[in-house]
Amino acid sequence: MSSSIIPFIVSLLILTGHSQFQFEYSESVCQRSWYNRFHLTSTTKPTVEVLRNNILMGKPVKVVITQGMYKETFNLDNLNMNGLVICGESIERMSRPIGPDSEFQPIIVCTNGDVSFLNISARSWNGYVLAHAWKVDSLMFSTRDYSPEHIPVTSRYLDGSSSNGIRDNFMAMAVKSEMRGVMRDRGYAFTMDNIHIDYATKHISGQSLSHVSQSLTSAGGIVFRDPPYHWLSSWETTGRRDSARWTMGDMKPLKHTNDYVALQWYADSCWSVVYEHDKNGQPLRGSFETLKTFVKMGYRVRVNFDGYSLEANSVFVSPDDVIVAQTSAEMARRGGADNDKTFFNTKTRQIFRLIHTTGVVRSHLYFIENGELSAKSTENMQMTWSVDTRPWNQVVVMDSKNNVTFGNVTSLLYAMETSSIRVKLELKESLFNGNNSEMFLEMTNVRSPNVTDGVPEVVAQSLRTVPFYRQGSSKDYFMYLKNNVKQYLQVSTKTGLTVAQFDMVTRAYVKPSDWLVESITWYKDERLY
Repeated sequence: MSSSIIPFIVSLLILTGHSQFQFEYSESVCQRSWYNRFHLTSTTKPTVEVLRNNILMGKPVKVVITQGMYKETFNLDNLNMNGLVICGESIERMSRPIGPDSEFQPIIVCTNGDVSFLNISARSWNGYVLAHAWKVDSLMFSTRDYSPEHIPVTSRYLDGSSSNGIRDNFMAMAVKSEMRGVMRDRGYAFTMDNIHIDYATKHISGQSLSHVSQSLTSAGGIVFRDPPYHWLSSWETTGRRDSARWTMGDMKPLKHTNDYVALQWYADSCWSVVYEHDKNGQPLRGSFETLKTFVKMGYRVRVNFDGYSLEANSVFVSPDDVIVAQTSAEMARRGGADNDKTFFNTKTRQIFRLIHTTGVVRSHLYFIENGELSAKSTENMQMTWSVDTRPWNQVVVMDSKNNVTFGNVTSLLYAMETSSIRVKLELKESLFNGNNSEMFLEMTNVRSPNVTDGVPEVVAQSLRTVPFYRQGSSKDYFMYLKNNVKQYLQVSTKTGLTVAQFDMVTRAYVKPSDWLVESITWYKDERLY
């Protein structure tokens, strides 16, 4: 689908009654792709000023690494500055191929050419972490626009007061949009993994869960600390910040602190609400068909309920028209009425959710220190569903035998540099008269081991999914209560889907059941020419 007809589709959905929302669609911003701001090679040494200014304007950053025949791309979870050097981390990354011996490989890349990554076994609690330096041939840092004005939706001082001249529309944007935080005084920027809105106090809090501890070097660089640890942080528009630290691998608690910081909050203006329903799944505004249309075109999805705003790590569409957003990038908040209600629990818990368009929210909470189930709940909630209105187009379609039936892998290889990538799995169903289900995946990294081959391979990883199942003929989906596992997916243009699962308590590898994949579709968000 051409990017030029996306505004037409949005308008058509409104005019035909499929949506009662006023889309806040900005064609000039939302059709812009990633734009190269810094490209370091063996023969070029560009300045970092343009990249630095883009980061301080709240823009997300994407990196492309090349080393010989190997190429890899990923978004940076956080960025830090040390003088003339800018470094960023990507945490959701694993060794290839995914399988019983998989290792987590968080990576840090710097504009001075320094690249290093860690190796942590996925099947062990021993806490052994090995650091590696990686000499690469080139690094390209790209950014994309968040809003036409490039200004924060709110800017807060230490005491939570707001800067003059800022429109402070953060409450409305928090319902539907991805948000980022920028500490201009410290040169630090990051993506909020989730948002919570407190309608009583008119404040919001956001969690940053993808950060491994860093150290500034005397040579002006930034490296992982030795030994490294996870730094989980919660930020409020009151100025409060809560920080929980856990060792890597064995997940032992370290310092848990809180303080006050100044922060600018940025929101992605390309998200629009398309559907709202009551706690029983009955439409209030917009339409289910509009949401389904966007999902099936590959668009990113966010859902808001009970004040929580989360992006779906995967979106499942059943043959009988239930949409399920699966999320896992969230830690439990303490709750209550005290000032620490947005803080992490001392025994920090990760939340996995299945959020249905029927109104059902099914949640499991697990202690991160041992993987054991802490609590579970099933509630019915009123929900608001939003989509990222940047256009998404099919690049490659593969059949059940991994033969390419549409497009070509060379185009997908090029799209790695210029676009974001998503993947759809068509999954065979035994019921529903031959109609299949579809699962749309957030891809956390994309790589090719052989870019110069005649038919190169492209491999993408989706590392935040959880397994779930349908119970009988009901429209409810459930997570497993016994033998809970963490699940990691890899999709290849040559070998198709690979699934790895590890027991959450023992971390032993668990052989997954077969997934009956009928087809695989690769999407890119369209570049504006």
